Amino acid sequence: MTSAIPKPKSLPDLARAAWPFVTEYLRSLDRRVAVALLVAGTIAVITGPIVQTYVNKQGGAMITALSTRNGALLHHEIVVFAVILAFFVPFGIAQTYLPDLLANHWRRHLTHRLLGNYFTGRGYYRVAERHEIDNPDQRISEDVSTFTGGAISLFNAVVGAVVGLVAPAVAIFRIDATLLWTVVLYASVGTAIGLFVFQGRLRRLNFAVLRRQADLRFGLIRVRDEAESIAFYQGERDEDAALHERLDAVIDVNIGIARWQYFFLSAYSALLQNLPIVLPILVLGPRVLAKTMPVGTVLEVAGDVALAVGSLSVLIAALGNIGQLSAVIERLSTMLAAMTAADAGPRIVTREAPALELERVTIFTPDRRRELVRELSFALARGARILVRGPSGSGKSSLLRVIAGLWTAGTGTLAEPPLERLFFLPQAPYMIGGSLREELSYPRSAPLDDDAVLRAALAAVDLELLVERAGGLDGASDFGRVLSLGEQQRIAFARLLLAKPAYALLDEATSALDAGRQTAVYRALARSTPSYLSVGHRPELLQFHDDVLDLHEDGRWTLASLRAA
Repeated sequence: MTSAIPKPKSLPDLARAAWPFVTEYLRSLDRRVAVALLVAGTIAVITGPIVQTYVNKQGGAMITALSTRNGALLHHEIVVFAVILAFFVPFGIAQTYLPDLLANHWRRHLTHRLLGNYFTGRGYYRVAERHEIDNPDQRISEDVSTFTGGAISLFNAVVGAVVGLVAPAVAIFRIDATLLWTVVLYASVGTAIGLFVFQGRLRRLNFAVLRRQADLRFGLIRVRDEAESIAFYQGERDEDAALHERLDAVIDVNIGIARWQYFFLSAYSALLQNLPIVLPILVLGPRVLAKTMPVGTVLEVAGDVALAVGSLSVLIAALGNIGQLSAVIERLSTMLAAMTAADAGPRIVTREAPALELERVTIFTPDRRRELVRELSFALARGARILVRGPSGSGKSSLLRVIAGLWTAGTGTLAEPPLERLFFLPQAPYMIGGSLREELSYPRSAPLDDDAVLRAALAAVDLELLVERAGGLDGASDFGRVLSLGEQQRIAFARLLLAKPAYALLDEATSALDAGRQTAVYRALARSTPSYLSVGHRPELLQFHDDVLDLHEDGRWTLASLRAA
């Protein structure tokens, strides 16, 4: 079932959340380009309505010349109009091009910043652990673009609205002050009604549609990634029903947005924009009838009134963007906070040491609601080989997460070498989807170029035929799909043999291998990396270890030597 629509933050809170994104960009190394584009774009936005007032004034002058049937004057006014128009067109282009250029420049900077936080201190892992931070990929790839483009569009809308009201206001004031105050009153009341009636509702709906679109996208990706399991279970009907439910939730919210933004808001905007046509006639009509003001003046000031109220309409139309903008601001700010937040509560102390050792380490789940292991103490000295066993949920994989620095909730001290000297093998290996050379070299920054070394590593794990299947070491393929889990686990072992770390930590790393191949890879491991810690259940693993650490469901543990056995 789709969750209820959450209530977004207030506009002041969202403004405070967005402000650091703005100030950090303007203070960054890209600030010169940012400021230049911002200033140039703002000048274009400000100048456009001013030039438009001259276009309106000149239009009135042409009508006046036409009404007097003065051919020479009319020709002169047309030439002047053409010159003004020549200045107006470039400003019109700049009003669109410069903000778009600034939005893309800002998007690149902000995306780089988020990716920096994402991969610094394993922020991506902390985000994955926070289930309320849904779809980080969408937040980085799409929400950033929506934010930068929407923020600049809103800024230009406000600036344009102010200038669009001020510039023609001067022209209107020169003709009739009463008409000016009538337009000001009309604009103020119209803006207040728009903000009060439409802004809050549209902001809430846009927040909801982003969440529900992300849910639909996640469901489709999950079907793609779990296609084989779904097929074995014959779960097509359930998946289809779940996706239809998520789609219906998206459509329901989109219809709500369409109803409010394109029906009510558009109708309100059109009403505001067209009603002022009668304002110059009502206010200035008596002077025209009294023959104290030419008809061309009414036409000229009508254009200024239309420009002023048109600027108001642009601002009213921007209310829909405020709703979408506020939603992405909250999504980006909460993800950034999750990536950079310090872990609250007791933490396991980590210090650097030549060997791996745990001193009275108690491990909790990240939410600190459950104790997994209590006051665990052991050392993985040079040449030591420890097998970790225990029932499901006893903390075996959690122990490796603590050693890797992924989990810190708990107490005690962890002494270990730099993480660069450790190599972790998870049960489900990660395949990068590149060439075979790149797969074997991962996570090095540059692939290994010694073909003989790569082939020897593949031979040690009984995968020498994979070179031919892949079309050579530089043959690219989606190895995560074309290789079985057992073959992927042997690729992971080949990486380990090539890395030659001081310590290896394996989490059910041979669960998909038969006994013969498990023996082969462990023998290769013993020759390459004599110090390792394995999580596993198979009795055959005992022969490759010197000690066994048994973890129990109640947090107790026992460490026994296998050498005397």
